[in-house]
Amino acid sequence: MSTAPATTPAASAHDDEAPHGEDHVHTYETSGIMEGNRRVPRWLLAAIITLFAFFAWYVASQWGAQPTSARLKAS
Repeated sequence: MSTAPATTPAASAHDDEAPHGEDHVHTYETSGIMEGNRRVPRWLLAAIITLFAFFAWYVASQWGAQPTSARLKAS
C-alpha cells in the first residue's frame, strides 16, 4: 500500500478546481480512507457480466419449469 501526501479535510476532498492526474489519491483525514482514480479490473468486470448472464439464463430457463399439476387450478 502506498502512502499519499495528506490533502484537504473530508469536506473539501472532492475539490474540482485543481486538475487531477491518473495517480491522484484523495485522502479523507478523519477516517483515513484513501480513494484513487483507477480503472475497474477486467477480471471483476468479467465476473459481474458472467453473474448477470447466468442470472438471465437461469430465469429464462426456469420461468415455465413448474409442472402444470402444481399450478393453481380453477375450481
